[in-house]
Amino acid sequence: MTGMSPYIIKIISDPEALSPLWPQGGLNESNKAQSYIFQSKAFLQAWAKSYGARSDCQMLLVEIYKASNEPLLFLPLALSQQRGISTLTFTDHDVCDYNAPILFDDFSTWSKAQILNLIKEICSKLPPVDIIDFQKMPQWVGNELNPLFLIASHSHAEAGHFSTLNQPWPQLEKSLHRIKNTKQRYRNLLRMGGFEFKIAESDEERRAFIAALIAQKQRRFVETNVPGFQEHPEKQQFFEQATDYFGQAQSLHLAALLMNGEIIATLWGLLDGKTYFGMMISNEAGHWSKYSPGMVLHYLVMQDLHKHGFDILDLGVGNEAWKVNMCDGVRVLHDYKAALTLKGRLALSAQSLLTGLRSTRIWQAIRPLKWRLLRLVKPSK
Repeated sequence: MTGMSPYIIKIISDPEALSPLWPQGGLNESNKAQSYIFQSKAFLQAWAKSYGARSDCQMLLVEIYKASNEPLLFLPLALSQQRGISTLTFTDHDVCDYNAPILFDDFSTWSKAQILNLIKEICSKLPPVDIIDFQKMPQWVGNELNPLFLIASHSHAEAGHFSTLNQPWPQLEKSLHRIKNTKQRYRNLLRMGGFEFKIAESDEERRAFIAALIAQKQRRFVETNVPGFQEHPEKQQFFEQATDYFGQAQSLHLAALLMNGEIIATLWGLLDGKTYFGMMISNEAGHWSKYSPGMVLHYLVMQDLHKHGFDILDLGVGNEAWKVNMCDGVRVLHDYKAALTLKGRLALSAQSLLTGLRSTRIWQAIRPLKWRLLRLVKPSK
């Protein structure tokens, strides 16, 4: 503790050295902290071996204690270097749906000034930071107010979407978009014979399902001319590592549809108490497209979760039409962005100009061509 600070701040770079008070990411674990599974030790272990292994990224896992040594809050952060600019973020890089601190106290009486002072004190313990960029922050962490929500500077471009499961199944089913079509496609698959809906239970099944998901998703990336696992191998590495860590913790929910042993759709999710987070879905194309296997799988997962007493099926961040249509709840998210140095202020100004350019019709028309050309030079594996 430095000077008159009322806090003890610890900075840790290795998830294996975290306090045992840090949520582990296991199924139905008992922990007095309010948190999301995205900030659990299992998540951070997978992140450390993928995104955290990059030379331009440094994990900075922050533990903050009161002077009495009681935990106050924990923050999983990372410092990225790009073009000479150091940016402080959550451990995310688009594999985390909700970014938030782990809370051990009630922050409802805290002010914005108190939170900003705490952030300033944290930064004083870190390597030099040019920009703070905290994105996708929900207002609540469990039953507690997220203190970082108080300093949010603007709304996130997209929201989180979820379905409320704790209602009678006929009522829930009736609310689903185009449910009659989905059920008809399900019946059509059943009539063909050889149909299976499975949730991976063994290491062998988990390896087979994640391999199919990655192959299916990469094919879709190529079809839609967007960067995928080829351009960002660390994202593939994250999901492979997370499959192992959350599988061991028994909080992984990796489901698949199979036809005569062929995996035609996959859905990767996590179990956090009575909440299910669906993070990545994929399906085979070609002649399977007419059966909408992805939508059938989502329907069967929802049915299974409802049967086992889950309260929420959360499809995460994104305003895609199918998410909006299939969900009855919204998580409003906010961002906090601030420049701490002159370099940071200049970089934010440049980012603002680039964001305006990217919103133009010309940019939207040209952007897919970039990835098409890159794949011609370096074909997908």
